[in-house]
Amino acid sequence: MTAYINTSVCQTDVTASHGDYFAMRIDLEQACPDITIDPTKYSYDASLWDTTRAISEENPEGGIVLVHQVDNFDVEILTNPKAELILSLTASQTGALKPEVEYHWRLRWFTDPEGITSLSHGTFKVT
Repeated sequence: MTAYINTSVCQTDVTASHGDYFAMRIDLEQACPDITIDPTKYSYDASLWDTTRAISEENPEGGIVLVHQVDNFDVEILTNPKAELILSLTASQTGALKPEVEYHWRLRWFTDPEGITSLSHGTFKVT
């Protein structure tokens, strides 16, 4: 039997400096204070997406949203003294982002492909 951790998905809106290294820390123990977490037992998917609204002939009032993945964050696992993750982008990754675009990021974790859980997400901008 696979152990699953259920957490409330939190939204965090992020701003990074265009062309600079970016990193953010995710405290897994704060997300699940009643559970001892071994972050090395999970796999992680941390990605950056953009959305573009386009007009649809079927629905000109609302249009449609086109979504595609722009990049992936590097995920570093920390276990001492707390269970934490550091998500990061290199300076060239943030330099490739457009300041006028509002991106979206998300972090998911899973023990197997059927046990994927969104952990955190939000908007991501560069200035």
